[in-house]
Order: sequence, then structure tokens, then C-alpha cells
Amino acid sequence: MSAPGARRRALLRLQAPRFRRLKARRIFLYTLGYNVNKYGIVVHNLCQMSSHDHETITDVLGTLPLFLEGFHRDLANAMKCHRGWSGEFYDKNQTSRVELTCAAAVVEKMAYVAVNPTDCGGVRDYEAWPGVTVKCNEIGEKVFVVKRPDVYFDPNNKQKNWPDEIELRIVMPEVLLREYGGLKEAQQALKSRCEELASEARAKRQALGLGYGTPASAVQSKFTRRSSSHEIFGALNPTFATGGDPEAAEQAREARAHFLSEYARCMALWRTGDRDVIWPAGTWKMRVLHRGRCHPPP
Repeated sequence: MSAPGARRRALLRLQAPRFRRLKARRIFLYTLGYNVNKYGIVVHNLCQMSSHDHETITDVLGTLPLFLEGFHRDLANAMKCHRGWSGEFYDKNQTSRVELTCAAAVVEKMAYVAVNPTDCGGVRDYEAWPGVTVKCNEIGEKVFVVKRPDVYFDPNNKQKNWPDEIELRIVMPEVLLREYGGLKEAQQALKSRCEELASEARAKRQALGLGYGTPASAVQSKFTRRSSSHEIFGALNPTFATGGDPEAAEQAREARAHFLSEYARCMALWRTGDRDVIWPAGTWKMRVLHRGRCHPPP
């Protein structure tokens, strides 16, 4: 999933780990870790860009909307306090949430997240990006330990109960452990795909005559700067990804069509006053807000 900043401004402007006095890195990790732990989300990898963020996650408890609401609200409020920024933090587009339907899709998306700094021209070597990232050989082993930042997070707020320290674990997806037979093998598969995507990104930028920034320029840029990378106006966000597997793509299309058809049928009955409707698996709003009953997941 990814969420863009307001008008593509660099409001998440980066700080290298050695700049301990600067807070953007800690704020990002603290708000993510707080809401991940609160809503039972499992994080597989992440990337903090200057104007947006990416995460690959598993929604174990069916709480994704609540997680996104909490994480984005806390991150926006804390960063606005840190920056002295009174305007909106995120733009009004919906957060991009893509369901990964198979192992190939998981590898492709996780590699895309890792290589995003090179693909966008931030740095030539994606592992040199100074924002919060996770290297392939750290997935399944990395644990971020983050102290509570001294901005916005009031330790006396009894409603939030901000902890002094938060742990954020980076977990290898179970589907990749099964696909490749172990943690090291899955890490190597991800690394190989990252290198392929990075090579493709470099070749594309070279053909267009485009260069790269540096870690120093990313750290020193103004947070009011707006991203100048090309963005297709009106582009749609996909709802699922299959990593180029045509069979998986057909199955995902059929499942999506079936869900929408069943949801429409149930909504029509609900509007007539039928409260015995059983909604399709995956229904969230009717289940959470109106206590509608749902079929169990397949």
C-alpha cells in the first residue's frame, strides 16, 4: 500500500540515521509501530520516501481500514507539529491498497517497494536511500526499536497511552517461506528480483537522459519542495496484483466479480429491511458499522 503527501510535497523529508536530533525518521517508525501493534498488522517491508510511503503488510484481523485511519492520522498530526505545517498532510486521493494474490505478486511488490528510491531517481543504489527502508537480508530478522519522539506524543495522554518505546518487527511472508523453502532462500529470491528491477530502472532513466540524486541531497532538500517525477493524470489504482501469472489473474478477476455481485445482491436485500442477509467474505463496512453477518473467508 502507499499514501501520497499533499500535492506531492516532501513533508516526509528524510534524515540519515546519524542525525539523531532530527525526528522525521522516528516519527514515521513510531506511528507505524504503534498502529501495527494496536491493530494486529504484520509488516513485511517498507520504504519512507520524501513525499509518500510504501508498506507491504498482512491484515491478520481484518482491521486494515482502522489501521490506515490511525496510522495516517497520527503520522500527519505529529509531522505537522514537527514541521510547523498548518496545511493538509496527505492529498485527497484514496490510499493505494493492492491485494497480492500469489507468491509471484508478493515478490514483485516487495521488490518494487525496495527499489522505489532508484526507480524514482532519488539515488542510483536503492540500498543507499536515507529514508526508512529494509534490506532483503533483513526481512524476517529486522526489529526496529523506537523511542517515543518528544513532539506531539504526550506521555500523559491516557486515551492514547503512548509507550516510551515501540518494537516494529519485519516479518517474511509465510507464502514466500513455503514457496522457497526457508528464510535465506526467500531473502535471496527477493534480492535477485530487486537487482533485476534496479537494472531495468537504471536503463530506463539512462535512455531518457535522467540522472539521480544523492543521499545528501535527499536529506538536505526543503520539505516544501514538490516532486517533479512524471505522474499519469487520472491513473487508476489496481485492486489486486498477480505478478504476471495469467491463471492467478483470471482467478482474481473472477473472485472480484463474484464479490461485487454478491455485495450488490446483499445491499439490495438490506435496503428492503432484510437484516438476515449474510454478506460475502471480505465485507468490512457493513460488518463493522452495522453488525452485518458475513460468510467466513475461504
